[in-house]
Amino acid sequence: WYHYGDRWTEKFQHVVGIVHTNYLDYVRRESNGYVKKVLMSYVNRWVCRSYCHKVIKLSDAVQSLPRQQTCNVHGVCPHFLEIGDKYSQRLHPERGASASGSGGSAVEFEKDAYFLGKCLWAKGYKELLDMMTIEMKKKGTTFQCDCYGSGEDMEAVMKRAEMAKLPLKFFGARDHADSSIQKYKIYVNPSQSDVLCTSTAEALDMGKIVIISANPSNQFFKQFS
Repeated sequence: WYHYGDRWTEKFQHVVGIVHTNYLDYVRRESNGYVKKVLMSYVNRWVCRSYCHKVIKLSDAVQSLPRQQTCNVHGVCPHFLEIGDKYSQRLHPERGASASGSGGSAVEFEKDAYFLGKCLWAKGYKELLDMMTIEMKKKGTTFQCDCYGSGEDMEAVMKRAEMAKLPLKFFGARDHADSSIQKYKIYVNPSQSDVLCTSTAEALDMGKIVIISANPSNQFFKQFS
């Protein structure tokens, strides 16, 4: 947090800070999380006020900050748009190749649901397992979901999924544009800690159906059918 030398707001005419991580959600999950969350919220405000003329929040999932403005200045690699173009060609062959020049064979969806994210409880795995467990208890069955990602909580996540008899398969880390992931039709992202999730945007660009929770972090995506 500490910057040595001249304060940025004195050294530069206009300093813009972009907030893209919801640290308060992470610390609240730790021991004495409520106390840490309150203290960190004050530190965040103090640092932003000291070093920024303007603060851009990617979504209102982030705490209130001095001189703030909510605006999506995010983006994704054009490769995901090219994959989406190929899927669009399958749906609308009369349109042919898109203006971007992406050619090749059209994408075919052969698999159902998947989740992609670093294997940490805070990244949405707890919410995913809770959601599937509730459905399993109510209906006696739930949807099949393949998980892609590695992380320090992977062993615990797999153990809990096995104990609850949930139909989850774990494949480790893989690039979101990998050809095997292109075959999935539905992207499930139950995360509550995101500010504006890049993988959700990537899945939409690839032409997938995306299932996300109704919270401030996903407000930007409401504009898309």
